[in-house]
Amino acid sequence: MTYRELLKLYQTGQLDEDRRQQVESDIEKQDAIGEYLFDAADIPSLDEELPAAAEDGTDTQFLSLVQKSIRRAFVKMGLIVGAVVLTLVLCTIFLLPKVVDHFYYDPTQIVGRDEKNEHLTTERMELDLGVYSELFLPGWYRNEVNVQSEGWGVYHITVPQVVSRTGVFHNVSGILKRNQLIFYDADAFRPPTGNGFLLPEEIISGNNFYRGENGEPGAAAGTVSEARTRLESRPEDQLYQGYVSLDKVTDYADFVRWIQTHEDLSPLWCAVYAEHEDGEFIRDMIGFNWKRGGMCQDWDRERYPYLSVLDNNGDLLDVEDVDLMTTHFTSMLSYVEDHPEFSKMMGRSLGSLPRLIRESVERDGLRLYGFVTEGRRDELLALWDDPAVSYIYTTPMN
Repeated sequence: MTYRELLKLYQTGQLDEDRRQQVESDIEKQDAIGEYLFDAADIPSLDEELPAAAEDGTDTQFLSLVQKSIRRAFVKMGLIVGAVVLTLVLCTIFLLPKVVDHFYYDPTQIVGRDEKNEHLTTERMELDLGVYSELFLPGWYRNEVNVQSEGWGVYHITVPQVVSRTGVFHNVSGILKRNQLIFYDADAFRPPTGNGFLLPEEIISGNNFYRGENGEPGAAAGTVSEARTRLESRPEDQLYQGYVSLDKVTDYADFVRWIQTHEDLSPLWCAVYAEHEDGEFIRDMIGFNWKRGGMCQDWDRERYPYLSVLDNNGDLLDVEDVDLMTTHFTSMLSYVEDHPEFSKMMGRSLGSLPRLIRESVERDGLRLYGFVTEGRRDELLALWDDPAVSYIYTTPMN
């Protein structure tokens, strides 16, 4: 008779008095027996025929059954604990890093998708960098970013240069670690010191702008005469990026007509003039691209019309169209105003600047006080002789 059969007889009241007392005694001893069963050895199976109780009352049958039951319970508990631990480890390795990513800036977030080819997408940092570099980094426009995620809000960043006018390509790498962006080339995306343009005399007259000892106005390259002398002394065969200052604040339509009279002149970037309601100049150097470059993108076109001159829909903006370029420029200002986190990662807190400039353009129209172009020394000197040009600050192009 197995002990299970014995218990069943006990439950139905079919045991004689001696066997009934034996089972009841066994039950009372269960807690004490469990303490020494951890080191017990041979465990019989449930279906194994257990020996009858010894004449001296030894509870062999009960001990064997309890031993097996406890061991099975511990095995089951071990499996459950192991499964829980394995699940936690797998979540820590594969799931939790992705969850943490959602609490920080995600450069791989899809913000635009091509209507004709859904596999062509635009990621967050590509659009952010494109808008930011067009507004604030003349000659350094980039809108392509390669990202490798490490999880936990950490990304390895590479910004390739896909077009070069000198044959030298300057790719920039860095790391984005929980909203902290560090480029290993610290000077790659640094704008010129101060403002590279000389403001028209009508603006600087009576204001606290740089002037030489003789009262001659100046900008990043020194006074007008100093900047001219510096350009004349530069090597002839080097290609330069020139910050060309206009003699007066110029409506964009007038600027377009002036450019059309110079067949060999191709601006890269235009510096927008903006002022506060009281007429004070907003000194931050800000503008938009004239020459196209980079890759086509997609975005929320309803909220930010003509945000990029490179549109996957194929509608490339006509840079000579005043209304289109005005909308393009104000859309970029609205975009950086709505998405300030990227500008902060680039080390620049814009505050109310985008709104103030946008209001100025909406109030007074799109006006310029300078532009960026490229050329060799003699070409830039010839441009300086144009009555519409007041100053040129040059930097060698790599």
